[in-house]
Amino acid sequence: MLSNTSKGDFREGDMGQSSIKIERMEEIFDKVNGEIDIPHRHDYNTVVWVREGEGSHIIDFNEYAFGKDHVFFVGPGQVHQMKTLKRPKGWVITFQNDFVVRSGLGRDFLINVNLFRQYSESPPIVITDPSRLLRIMDLLHEEYDIDNFKYRSEAQGAALKLFLIECVRFCLLDNQKANKVGSPLLIAFKSMVNQHFNEKHKVAEYADMLAVTPKYLNEIIKTAIGVTAKDYIIDRILIEAKRMLLHTDDSVKMIALSLGFAEPLHFNAFFKNKVKVTPLAYRKASRSK
Repeated sequence: MLSNTSKGDFREGDMGQSSIKIERMEEIFDKVNGEIDIPHRHDYNTVVWVREGEGSHIIDFNEYAFGKDHVFFVGPGQVHQMKTLKRPKGWVITFQNDFVVRSGLGRDFLINVNLFRQYSESPPIVITDPSRLLRIMDLLHEEYDIDNFKYRSEAQGAALKLFLIECVRFCLLDNQKANKVGSPLLIAFKSMVNQHFNEKHKVAEYADMLAVTPKYLNEIIKTAIGVTAKDYIIDRILIEAKRMLLHTDDSVKMIALSLGFAEPLHFNAFFKNKVKVTPLAYRKASRSK
């Protein structure tokens, strides 16, 4: 079952009243005595910078091995799990979306940098030359430690913005693809799907909200990310279904209704068509691993 809080896992910790939190991976590892955490998710953003380490990071059913200076990004709602085989070195930064707004970064900043995904593959960024990022990390940590400063949030936000922009420099996308991925229409479509996937399942519904034709929307999305708008919507529904089947005890009927299916039979047929097994069979097989 999915955990939101746990005492003995390698997590970044409860945000509590804080809007941003910075921790060393070494200290977290020591705090939990090296125990491997359990799959969990949060309503805030997580950055994990592995400077050195052995293990892997599982994000929404995809497993990525640790490597030198790998930076992982986990968006709100994504299920993730850290498997650390020995004491790592690095940093964990967590921050809430309201911090982004309050510190002056702007509501669209996280969407525009395209580092945090609400779902789908989330491979790490490899920092081939960490010198600048280390200097920025020192600045961010320094601002984090300063108390009772009127513009503390703004200073932290500026340092965080520099950190994320530096990470963008190392994205393995070429400039042409990066421009397509950052197009306004694609950004708006992704945002709408993430907000409405559990109630709107048709391309035409999103096309109407975006004031374009379904054909045009499909063409733009296909050109930008290699899948049609329809496939993107389906993938978003499936990943949430898998999350709920594996990490909650909700009945298939409850899951079907929460994902916008009027009848559980429709959900069963949809899931089996895409995953090749029924929802219950998927739950049983996944939990037995």
